[in-house]
Amino acid sequence: MPDPGGPGEPGELQGVGVAARDGLLAVHVFARGDGPAQRGGPGGGGLGVEVDLDVRVGEDGVEVDGPPLDSVAGGERRQPAAVAADEDRIGPQGPAVAERHAALLAEGEEGAYEVLAMAHPAGRAVHGDAYVRGRHARVPGGHARFSASPGRHARSPSRPPGVPDFGIRGISRRRTGKPITMKLAFSTLGTPGLPVPDVVRLAGKHGYDGVELRAHPEEPVHPGMPPASRAATAEAFAGAGLAVLAVAGYARVAAPGPDEPVLAELDGLVRLAGDLGASYVRVFPGAGEQPGDEADAAAARRLGAIAPLAADTGVRVLMETHDSHGRAQDAVRVLGPVGHGSIGALWDVLHTWLGGEEPAVSFPALAPHLGYVQVKDVGSAEDTTPVQLGTGVLPLGACVGTLSRAGWDGWLCWEYEKRWHPHVADFEQLAGPGAEYLRGLVAAAPRAR
Repeated sequence: MPDPGGPGEPGELQGVGVAARDGLLAVHVFARGDGPAQRGGPGGGGLGVEVDLDVRVGEDGVEVDGPPLDSVAGGERRQPAAVAADEDRIGPQGPAVAERHAALLAEGEEGAYEVLAMAHPAGRAVHGDAYVRGRHARVPGGHARFSASPGRHARSPSRPPGVPDFGIRGISRRRTGKPITMKLAFSTLGTPGLPVPDVVRLAGKHGYDGVELRAHPEEPVHPGMPPASRAATAEAFAGAGLAVLAVAGYARVAAPGPDEPVLAELDGLVRLAGDLGASYVRVFPGAGEQPGDEADAAAARRLGAIAPLAADTGVRVLMETHDSHGRAQDAVRVLGPVGHGSIGALWDVLHTWLGGEEPAVSFPALAPHLGYVQVKDVGSAEDTTPVQLGTGVLPLGACVGTLSRAGWDGWLCWEYEKRWHPHVADFEQLAGPGAEYLRGLVAAAPRAR
């Protein structure tokens, strides 16, 4: 995407934008800084980009023209383009707008970082928000008019793997029609007890890009491992050119009981992930018999409490679609209120499918929060014994197709549950064919439009 022109000069817009048939859904400004200047609202001409919000979408592209919306003053809640939260909502209501770090409060000296589809806390990384409602529209040679204020150009915050660069106007820089290359990983749940050097060799042999490390005392990797072992593990993966995708922990953030034990477990997992250079920490909801409202509130409270440490460590904590919150619609009841870029979702395709959701339903709900996707295959809904990818009943092709159409190029992680089903074939025998199967699905998937 080209840089904006000078003050009042038009700039070109190309790529993929978030739009519905009746126009652009919303535009917010990602503000920078935590200082007092933010709280009073943007100074005159202080925003890095001035965005017009009278939008028309037609065959020839998108045209933006009209007066800008008012900025959000500290502590006020405003819905993008006057859309009420409980009506045709655009995305999660993040509580950031109620705090002093409201996303439309720009520091005039620094300007805005990025224009997004919804509000976010200032200074926090943004993860996939332009996938709101899963609707992307072509901008075939069309243009949008905007003006840039004097001063430094807007800059994009850092993003985790799999999150596209939406530039300073919330428009993807990815060109339409190009092949999407998703990255592949496997979980060591499929290789119980296998030493780290052997895990590294297995991943390298079959062309995987990374590994999800099960964090449990019966495994080589766990929160109690000493600093020297952590450093050696990180070095082994880095030396082989492999990523430690995630630390797969067993904290249950919606479990009944006091917060302190759960927060202590989360703390240990985040610090372990940081030491290993992992991008993510996997946690479960695990509400058990606790009433839904209480479970949602507990999970959101605990995830919100760990979010600052996760942000400081450079890690995202992902709640898996699992057990009490197996569907996407269940997970977003927790993740929406948290509203923090360091908290997200891990999409376990099995559990959303068992809950009656098709990929085309699950993905739009999870997309604003999505870290990565766990794939697997089973014989039936009644028999979830793991089988080789492509030989069972899960809609893996539909899942990859949905991701590809949205232009998503993140991680697919094969979770083969050998640990819970010791009688099934060894993962070492399946790793190569499984990787080829996933590459085939990605290659055959429809492209972003």
